[in-house]
Amino acid sequence: MHQTIIALVRAHDKQDAHDEAEKVFRMLGMLVEKGRSYDGTSIEAVYKYDTEKGKAALQVVFGKQTIEFNEHLAEIRKTLLATPAKPDDQVMEDHQFRFHCWWVGQDDGPAIRVYDNDAAGVSDKDHLKNVINDWPTLVESGQHRRSVYPLWVVTADGHY
Repeated sequence: MHQTIIALVRAHDKQDAHDEAEKVFRMLGMLVEKGRSYDGTSIEAVYKYDTEKGKAALQVVFGKQTIEFNEHLAEIRKTLLATPAKPDDQVMEDHQFRFHCWWVGQDDGPAIRVYDNDAAGVSDKDHLKNVINDWPTLVESGQHRRSVYPLWVVTADGHY
């Protein structure tokens, strides 16, 4: 399965962003050499977040991730709210239902398309805001030092 994935990284310039994204993709098990991994993953585009292209790329990819989450969540609700209600043992043996539950619970893999510089899956809007704003509550508490580098959006063709 192919899908566009994004690494959100802080870096001095475009080449550093590319290099930092390679580290993220390696942490995800995508070994990258010269812009291409052993499984064919290639780094396709590197944009500063605060540009039109950077924001648009992130919006499209995170938007797709959110749509897929909501589609799977709707299937879970449909099963749980079915009339007449299925007995628990039937729900337990419903492999489609279990697949939908698995999907909404993922922190990486095909359910997640956006990753931060620590290779943590950005699975919700709060995490995304924290990455974009450089973790303001952690900065205020002294647990994180604000980066002097801009945020970059690095897209890749992910293979799962």
